[in-house]
Amino acid sequence: MSNYSPAHTATATLPSATTTLHVLVGTTGDNALHAAQAAADTLASHFKDTTVTRLDSSHGIAVLASETAAPGAPQTSDTVYIVCSSTHGAGDVPENAQAFLASFDLEPAYLGHVYYGLMAMGDSTYGDTYAGGPKLLDAKLADLGAKRIGTVFEHDASEDDDAPAAARAWATDWIASWAKP
Repeated sequence: MSNYSPAHTATATLPSATTTLHVLVGTTGDNALHAAQAAADTLASHFKDTTVTRLDSSHGIAVLASETAAPGAPQTSDTVYIVCSSTHGAGDVPENAQAFLASFDLEPAYLGHVYYGLMAMGDSTYGDTYAGGPKLLDAKLADLGAKRIGTVFEHDASEDDDAPAAARAWATDWIASWAKP
């Protein structure tokens, strides 16, 4: 959407028979989790496997590392990620995603192999901090070379109560917007 820089968006090819989808969720309540699950369910037929992970203090940048690359070898990935986050406090990520965000500075790594979608949840009545948490994650991912694909899902809690329905509609558009045969 207009609040996100297109500078690091990318296109990708249609997921292959070996491509997995891993959805990482930062949430204060469960609204972001429900939206992420709805998106994952909608996208499941496009991927070999689909996993939704509610972030916690044990999740750092390593969750984005390639599992198949040898140490020191170029990172490659058969995984596409969706980072789904709500906003907490004055535009920060929720508590369960704070370790994940902090790890980008504490354990920096080049993430050029990472392709991800972004699901941003917030409440526009908070003004300048609207969707601040997802914007922080998006900026850190871009700084480390990750490539955002497709359109950004923005859910404004002050305008739309049904986040899972909006997420399902977005997921259908998201996969069609970047998955080119």
